[in-house]
Amino acid sequence: MCPVRFPARPAGGVFRVVTVVLLSALVSASAAGCGGDGHANDSATPLPSFTIPGLPTLPAAAATPGTQVKQGESAKVLFVVNDKRKGLLLLSVDSVRTGSTSDLANFILDPKAKSSTPYYVDVTVTNLGGGHIGGVPVPLYGVSGQTTLLPPADLMGSFKPCQADRIPRHLGKGRSFSTCLMFFSPRHGELTAVEFQYASDVEPVTWIVHPKSVKHKKKRSH
Repeated sequence: MCPVRFPARPAGGVFRVVTVVLLSALVSASAAGCGGDGHANDSATPLPSFTIPGLPTLPAAAATPGTQVKQGESAKVLFVVNDKRKGLLLLSVDSVRTGSTSDLANFILDPKAKSSTPYYVDVTVTNLGGGHIGGVPVPLYGVSGQTTLLPPADLMGSFKPCQADRIPRHLGKGRSFSTCLMFFSPRHGELTAVEFQYASDVEPVTWIVHPKSVKHKKKRSH
């Protein structure tokens, strides 16, 4: 069985982090789709910067903490993997679809997952340069209601409604890739926002989202 993993993420303010556990029953693990194209040389180009109290130095082009972005629009953010790996990303939340646990019929769901609603968030990531940031999950989180922070599910295997991929290791400067992040909202709560945080104790960059329902095919009776 292949686990669906939830990356660790510190919670700040009034947010509380909710995770659920899924185990793959019928879907085999696959490395397909986990890589990416883009072979341009991603040199560590110095970036113009400015300082915000309580934060590391941010590029001048980056969205400031507290910025709100409309669904379908992009924001530039400084993504810090570690002290030696950071780069400027252009992130876009393109669309949000409301799923159903029936979509996960090939998976074993724990009680928390069974009482949750999955949301499929289509995103686009563009590397604007500054450093090597590949091989890690897309740094976005869901918000259910006003106080519940949702890490994305890291699904190990093929899932057609929403296939999540990590940032390609060789995503060169100026290159983009698109993927889908799946968030489980507990007690069937609505996904209200998607966010990026520079740090756990500052206001995030927030996309206000408007989930669309997905039509599910009814099983034919025999």
